[in-house]
Amino acid sequence: MAQLDTDDRMCGERKNGEPLHERAVRQHDSRHQRRRALFEEVIRLNSLGWSQLAIKRELGTDLKTIRKWLKDNQPGTWKRTTFTENPADAHADYVRRRWLEGCRNATRLYREVSDRGYRESVKTFRQWVKVRLRDGVPTPSLLRASRKSSWRTPSSRQTARLLTAEVDTLSRNDRAFVHAISSASSEVAAAADLARRFQSMICNREIAALSPWLKDATGGPMSSFARGISRDKDAVHAALTMPWSTGLVEGKINKLKLIKRSMYGRAGMDLLRSRIIGT
Repeated sequence: MAQLDTDDRMCGERKNGEPLHERAVRQHDSRHQRRRALFEEVIRLNSLGWSQLAIKRELGTDLKTIRKWLKDNQPGTWKRTTFTENPADAHADYVRRRWLEGCRNATRLYREVSDRGYRESVKTFRQWVKVRLRDGVPTPSLLRASRKSSWRTPSSRQTARLLTAEVDTLSRNDRAFVHAISSASSEVAAAADLARRFQSMICNREIAALSPWLKDATGGPMSSFARGISRDKDAVHAALTMPWSTGLVEGKINKLKLIKRSMYGRAGMDLLRSRIIGT
């Protein structure tokens, strides 16, 4: 019986004396030829003045396909998208290392490489991950020095993020961009320095740095923000020194505020108390 199964598999590798992979290639080419012939017929009928709906009825082709063919003037291709040049190649080693560590979430990887200077869209990055990592297509063997620079001028929001980020975490182009802006405007450089100091103070809970920061920020480009911090200095001091936080109950706080505001002027304390207890 085992011998019969083996013989059946061996026979399955050929059909009419033709290897299966050659037969698949022939069928693939045949489908493309039929598609090309159908495309040429669509173009011919359109040149004769036929409407797209009439062509659809005549050939039985989807109307969207006809519109696309007439717009592109070509039948399209089934070839997979390949990347000959992509800014994500600069982060390939980092992404592959994170991939091997078990991080298979393309959106999370996109956030990480964006912090490292990647500027393309998340859709482009996901396609790059699919082609490079999931399908294993190697990076093109092109010298990066011979490529046209893919760096683009950041938007205003991206510029603000770059100015407040640690310089060591920026790419070479971003570092040069930040240096150029800081050199051109002393006010921007001062604001960026104050923002980095404030971020470090909050993240590292450095209470001793609060008073010097407020002194340096008063009267400068962040004076308005500093005045707000001064008015809530006790709350900021508590946030930097105490282990407690309302972060865990922010959802409940928002719900209570919504109930209070929706009932404002239309309910007494008894009804308001009943609604709050009911949540």
